[in-house]
Amino acid sequence: MKKILLLASISLFLIQCKKKVELPELAKDNDYAFFDLKDRVCEINQKITILEKSNFTIEEQNATYIFNSFGYLVTDSIYNNENVLIETNTFEKLKFPLTKKLFISTDNFILSETLYDSVKNIAHFKKSTPNKQIIEEQRNTLSDDYIVREDYYTSGSATPSKVVKIVRNGDVMKSKVILSQTRKILDSIVYVYDKHDIIKETHYNANKQITSTQLFTYDGKNIASVVYLGASGKEEAVEEFKYNQNNDLTYKYSFTVSDNSTYEEQNVYNKNNKIEKSETKLNGTVLISTTYKYDDKNNIVSYTVNNFNNKENFSKTFVYTFDEKGNWISKEVSFNKVPTYKVSRTIKYCNE
Repeated sequence: MKKILLLASISLFLIQCKKKVELPELAKDNDYAFFDLKDRVCEINQKITILEKSNFTIEEQNATYIFNSFGYLVTDSIYNNENVLIETNTFEKLKFPLTKKLFISTDNFILSETLYDSVKNIAHFKKSTPNKQIIEEQRNTLSDDYIVREDYYTSGSATPSKVVKIVRNGDVMKSKVILSQTRKILDSIVYVYDKHDIIKETHYNANKQITSTQLFTYDGKNIASVVYLGASGKEEAVEEFKYNQNNDLTYKYSFTVSDNSTYEEQNVYNKNNKIEKSETKLNGTVLISTTYKYDDKNNIVSYTVNNFNNKENFSKTFVYTFDEKGNWISKEVSFNKVPTYKVSRTIKYCNE
């Protein structure tokens, strides 16, 4: 019944778009950015065509995406190259906040349903077969809009295979206990805070003995470092992080005591906050270096990967055409200068 109401609401919305009704304000977390969309879009019909049969990396598929008046994706349908429906996803975002995500398959695919409470906590998650046999299920108990218990079930289990009990003081999580199906303690975690953030996380076994500890420092709202201590309290590993003014990760450093190894990751961003170069190192030696280039609309036009470990390098390039709104309607993708596949989009705008 809910599915019928959802489809009816979508149909009504599309009719309203054609009548040029005044649209509500876009939701701040709308889905347009994910699809690289400008202006108000009601529907996208997309087709993927393979250009080089011997070197394609994705399947030849068609897809339809429908958005509601808040800019949320509410349904998508995926078709194979014979235009047979193989997957449908329905997202119940017709009102604030998100209340349900529903995955539906047409032929022997697993179905999953996620229900949310009023503040976007997952209240219930269920994954099942088309004949409604439960494969995986999670039931959460909430108190004052916060999760205080998580029960996990597996196929054929009448009792939870795992239970997580959480002790809170308002929005502050003080401790957590993870129990097995027989209610034996698998892990017990205690958190220590400064004024705002967790600065210490200590794990205990069933005998209340410390098994590990993590110490945190912060740079504003971002984690600046994590020190990992073993059961004896000795340092086993350390991680350090640096960020730019947009809170994007620019540098990560890891050191492991057991093998005396270091791992580094460095990211460089352009003035539009797009990543231009990323590099990873092991013990000071560069493993992989990737460079990115963009056009004046911030669309990626190429990236090149140099793998110094196995000497395998490759490049990927993108060529676009755009409509009058500035949205791309075709994208041709090449690997190592060989045209590989093309993505075509027909875009239906609201109030047109």
